Amino acid sequence: MEEEAAAAACEIARLPEELLVAALSLTSPRDACRAAAVCRDFRAAADSDAVWSRFLPRDLPRLADGELSPPPPSTKGLFLRLSAAPLLLPHELTSMWLEREKGRKCYMLSARALQITWGDTPRYWRWIPLTDSRFKEGAELLSVCWLEIHGKILSKMLSRNTNYAAYLVYRIADRSYGLDFPFQEASVSIGGSTTTRQVGSVERRLKRRCSHALVLAEDIEHPQKRSDGWMELKLGELYNEEGDDGEVCISFRETEGHWKRGLVVQGIEIRPKKTLTSNCLACSHEKPSYSLLTTSRSSKEEIFLTDGLTSMWLDMETGFKCYMLSARALQLANSTDTWRLISLTGASRLFNYAPTLFAELSFIKFTKLLYSKSLMLLKGIPWFSEVIELPACYELVICGKIPCKMLSGNTNYAAYIVFVVVEDSFGLATILDASVSVGGSLCTTRQVCFDSTSSLSADEHFVEDNIEVPQDGSVILPQERDDGWMELEVG
Repeated sequence: MEEEAAAAACEIARLPEELLVAALSLTSPRDACRAAAVCRDFRAAADSDAVWSRFLPRDLPRLADGELSPPPPSTKGLFLRLSAAPLLLPHELTSMWLEREKGRKCYMLSARALQITWGDTPRYWRWIPLTDSRFKEGAELLSVCWLEIHGKILSKMLSRNTNYAAYLVYRIADRSYGLDFPFQEASVSIGGSTTTRQVGSVERRLKRRCSHALVLAEDIEHPQKRSDGWMELKLGELYNEEGDDGEVCISFRETEGHWKRGLVVQGIEIRPKKTLTSNCLACSHEKPSYSLLTTSRSSKEEIFLTDGLTSMWLDMETGFKCYMLSARALQLANSTDTWRLISLTGASRLFNYAPTLFAELSFIKFTKLLYSKSLMLLKGIPWFSEVIELPACYELVICGKIPCKMLSGNTNYAAYIVFVVVEDSFGLATILDASVSVGGSLCTTRQVCFDSTSSLSADEHFVEDNIEVPQDGSVILPQERDDGWMELEVG
């Protein structure tokens, strides 16, 4: 065996170094490093300046003074230095580095290099020192109702014939608010072509959730945690052809008049988009794809009625009819002033089909004073395109109706309200009255509670005194479903 290996090594050694250099220069930096470990003859060719000069971009930008001090001893050393960490360009408002995989150029525009509406007004933004960034300072949002950030970079600075993605790099300060909703709008334009998407700078987490039930809309881009401790939010993608398309323009905005606070901006990063091969594992931050599940208790398909506001299916065991009233089908007190609609476009792949048999309810009424910072109620399995969220109110009244003739005869039904509670909610540890009636006659009445774990922060003095919800069954508490939502039996 050793003799065969020695013979193979001799054969490789007989190849002209020029041939090895020519072959290795057609590979990648990673392949060249691997080749250097094969044998001594390969190492000489793989480490040569002739090979690594092919991996370095020909049009490297000028760096700030002292960024390459001391100078690298070789072209390979220069590549490794450029790909090890971001290096500042002159004026120190932009950093640059090379992608190690193929040597393509990456950039970050600092907060000072961006155009931030009201950014120079101390009442709305302030500039703070950064100790964990190549840039000296970042921009912290104090309070605005018009959030708008723009960044620009010349397309000729980017690597040619390369797909790029742009990311907002930021973190959320303490006592932030208003960043979770409404969602923001991001756009990227190059050469007259513009792509726009909705993004969410704060991932909305739910109490007592399944591991995959983190967001409520699959078509909304959500942030990811970076290895350097910051967050990044994908704003869009672009394709740079020959670098002659002028400026690449990137924007991030929310201008509907909602006040917000706590966004700390480091900058906007533009880096090549990674393409996963078929045999690669999905990255940990990628959204999983869940197939729709059915259960033995429900029929395989749910259908909409003609009004589009109610869904219906048959229980698989008994054939009894089951219904779900959507958010649009319910009557909500002060709905225009208190509630807001949220789109659930595409969300059906995030939440699996409900395993619980749902009956319709002919009338549900909750009457109790409470203050809720954020309570989300789903009036239907995520086949409906919208849910309604309760940001704040003192009186909560929800009513739903359905004709008795639509129900299966001689059948006992139960009515449930299906909802989720976001992580920063409060004031929901309140006992409410729920009732169900048929034909004008009261059938059942009971006390229920949406969330027995809610707590109040120190500055919420105007909220009613928090109560300890009884755990002895006298107050009906919600149960977690397999689809990540909660259900509360109301009668």
